Amino acid sequence: MKISRAVAAIAAVTILMGGVAVPVYADTSISASQTASSNDNQKVLEDAIVLVRSRIKLPAGYDTFSDGNVSKRNGVNIANLTWKNSKDESQSVYVTVTGKLITSYRTGGSYYDPKPSFAKYTAAKYESMALAWIEKANPTMKGKLRAKNCDMSITDNTVRISFERVNNGITVKNNSVSISLRKDTGEIISFSASWWRNATFESDSKKLSQAQIKKIYSSEVTLTPHYRISYDDDQGRSVARAVYVPDNSFVYNAFTGKPTTMADDRRRLMNTDLYDSDDVEEEGAYADVEAAEVANAYAGGVSKKYELSDSEKAGVKKLENAITSEQFKKILKDDPYIDFDDTYHVDSFNISENSDYDSGWGIWFSAHVNNEKRYVSLDVQADAKTGKISSFRMYDNKSSDKKALSVNEANKLAGAALKYYCGDICSMYKADADNTAPAVKTSEYTESSRVFRYKRYYNDIVVDGQTISITVNSDNKITSLSVSHTKDLSFAKGTVLSKSAALSKFLAKNDLELYFDGFEDLDSKAHTYLHYALNNWT
Repeated sequence: MKISRAVAAIAAVTILMGGVAVPVYADTSISASQTASSNDNQKVLEDAIVLVRSRIKLPAGYDTFSDGNVSKRNGVNIANLTWKNSKDESQSVYVTVTGKLITSYRTGGSYYDPKPSFAKYTAAKYESMALAWIEKANPTMKGKLRAKNCDMSITDNTVRISFERVNNGITVKNNSVSISLRKDTGEIISFSASWWRNATFESDSKKLSQAQIKKIYSSEVTLTPHYRISYDDDQGRSVARAVYVPDNSFVYNAFTGKPTTMADDRRRLMNTDLYDSDDVEEEGAYADVEAAEVANAYAGGVSKKYELSDSEKAGVKKLENAITSEQFKKILKDDPYIDFDDTYHVDSFNISENSDYDSGWGIWFSAHVNNEKRYVSLDVQADAKTGKISSFRMYDNKSSDKKALSVNEANKLAGAALKYYCGDICSMYKADADNTAPAVKTSEYTESSRVFRYKRYYNDIVVDGQTISITVNSDNKITSLSVSHTKDLSFAKGTVLSKSAALSKFLAKNDLELYFDGFEDLDSKAHTYLHYALNNWT
């Protein structure tokens, strides 16, 4: 039976806080009708801005929205937001919103103070101030946090506090909050959270007692005596002490007293065949609390929904016509060289500003298939507004590593893919001679894949660092594409000197280094040589 993506996320997904791309050449642009739903990206960004401004009072002066990008991981929308200080543009506030949870917050500036100072408040007061801020930023965390430590170093003006998540007083592992405050004012400097969204917890009222679980453990654990050497004798002598060492360990289900099935459940839930959707919906009480609390998220509350400022509206507009995750999945399904279908689980879909793309925005996409039959991973980069794919990498554990590569077939496939993805620039590139070298096959090794390389030339001279690489395996499938191409590259004008003339001019101005070198043989006899050398020259 299939389980919903949301239920699987509770068991298998932990929300954590938050490459240079290459140009795009494949003719895979989408039509105007396909971009009709691209405002989904803008809505995610706008909703995140409204959520933050309704819950957090940004420091004075940070009133210019400068950057915002959206992504999707395991079906959850993530927005990264930046506001600059209008009086000092080098200072910014950074906020990450994951679903409806603020998972990170950071202000710019340095709070280092070389002079030792004393705290203005007690640790309990700082903890109280931190909790008040956290619960306004994330109402669903209210009543679920317990302070673990409070660090008030005298070397800077910062108080650092960490909280653990608790349920009925019991610690929830892998769920925590870290927050920093100014020591003199209590102002929040930074915040980050690792938090399971929509998690539910069974009542612990029926758990086994310590006496019961100890009795079970005592009946199952086996011990072996050892002598352990230590060096803490009063006379500084080594002492061997007899100790018992357990031969096995157990993690028990607190209700049944049987070994936990968590590891097996995790493996089962990570099997992508069990998933029926890429979307994780906000569920039950979580959404209800959000709706009830958002209007009073910070001191004084808000009388109406926050209206975006002009800079925030401009930031949202940047994502106009950007491709959605569903549209990009359609592009991948239509791609003749990428084996993508509905069996894949989409891990992440990220859109960010990047000047290497024609539109100024890039997509970073990852997905995988994980079931009893196969494991496949796929990573793709593309232009966020045209959908043109610039690079990808695929791994499939079912690919043959013993079958010999057919060089002729693989070379033809790589050439066709070169024209498909890089049609407007492939005339600038020439195939390496190694591309057509015979396949290697020995008693110990069979060449089952090859990277076909195409180097950029200008005036019949290779342009360093400008290479298109296409990997083809023995199943005659393309497993990776990588393009290094600088747009609008300017080439120096003038006549190219002959090799002899260039070397003559160079040596007229530069001497070779004179030095001894050598080695010792197996009888430690030195063999020395006097050398001239000119290393690492251009």
